[in-house]
Amino acid sequence: MRNSEPQNDPQEQILGSEAVSTSTGTSTTPTAEVEDMLRSFEDFCRIDMHRSDRTVENNSYWIKRFFDSVKKSPREISDQDVREYLGKYRNSPANTYANILKGFKAFFRDFMRMPWVVESFRFPSTPFHPKTVPSREQIAKFYHALNDSIAETIFLVLASAGLRKNEALSLRIGDVDLEQRTVIPRKGYDGAKNTWATLLNEEAAQAKKIPRNSERIES
Repeated sequence: MRNSEPQNDPQEQILGSEAVSTSTGTSTTPTAEVEDMLRSFEDFCRIDMHRSDRTVENNSYWIKRFFDSVKKSPREISDQDVREYLGKYRNSPANTYANILKGFKAFFRDFMRMPWVVESFRFPSTPFHPKTVPSREQIAKFYHALNDSIAETIFLVLASAGLRKNEALSLRIGDVDLEQRTVIPRKGYDGAKNTWATLLNEEAAQAKKIPRNSERIES
């Protein structure tokens, strides 16, 4: 049996707003509710959950698509509604299905405090795909074909420091010590992926292509 919601639930003011008369009585307008709820949900993900902007956008995108599909108020959603929606993506790539489910769990379990709506759903297993590693000749050919100083610099940083793309693109001059060949990437993820100092190889550190007069390395 579902527990009743506490009277001081912060979502009640939003969900109790704007009612319209219909032939069967009075009901709330789902569109207005969802719009208000999405704004609050985005703030919740960004501030309470300390999620990155990319994660916030992903969660909000899938929740909006879901409510556009079901045409229901958030409090009226059942696990069957979620099941039917996820069924449309049963044959989609595992990452797509997982991203949708992450958004649903963040919304219903964490934000709405309705864990029963999503607690039975499991994340898909990710199949193993061996990585195809290019040869040194292929890497050299790719590098020399860039023909752009900033792109070449970013390539060298990625290749030698092992940074993720967003970490490399967010670097500022103060994050790089060319004498010690160290890099301290800025934290741009949700906390699940942790990094500290990493090292550049000599070629990357000595490259004249690093834009010393720019505050940020732009793509």
